[in-house]
Amino acid sequence: WTPKEASCECSIKPDCEDGDAEKCNEFVKHCCGEDDHECKCKYKTKACHLVLESGVEVEYCEDADVACCRGYDNVFGGCKCDIWEPLCNAYPNSQVNGFGKTTDGGDTTCKRASERCCSIGNHHCACDLFTHAVDSLGYEDKDKAGKYCGKARNIVPNSDIEVDSLRRIYNETQGDHWTDNTGWMTKASHCEWYG
Repeated sequence: WTPKEASCECSIKPDCEDGDAEKCNEFVKHCCGEDDHECKCKYKTKACHLVLESGVEVEYCEDADVACCRGYDNVFGGCKCDIWEPLCNAYPNSQVNGFGKTTDGGDTTCKRASERCCSIGNHHCACDLFTHAVDSLGYEDKDKAGKYCGKARNIVPNSDIEVDSLRRIYNETQGDHWTDNTGWMTKASHCEWYG
């Protein structure tokens, strides 16, 4: 072992594992290889969780977002959603653009999850996310859920968009191989498709 490897394994890593977010960040800087994105993602994410648990400044969560999703398209529901949705579930009221918890509608983990998981203007998705956060997680900004749910109720359904979306889901998830794909991709009304 080199002195650097020994320091990483014997000093920095154990301190990180014991709950020191700054040591997790140091581990990324000094111990993860230049192209070892899995290592960087793991320890940036650990640092993020640790600071959210302690209620201190949480810039590490944005760092985890960048480290884990490097090279991925910035699409909704992808890698960035995989980072933020669990953070919303675990720390629903934690603020991610300042300090501690917020009840004033600041940028919380759940708000960030809605931005990363729901496309812009997808009020149904945001309504579902915030309703779950309020009802199941103790999310304190009930007005946020109400705002998105109110907008979702005002959307006029568009059958063509629904069919297009369902066809994309079918094709992208290999619908030909589903256990039951009765009616899918036929001329029957999409309302009659199984599921």
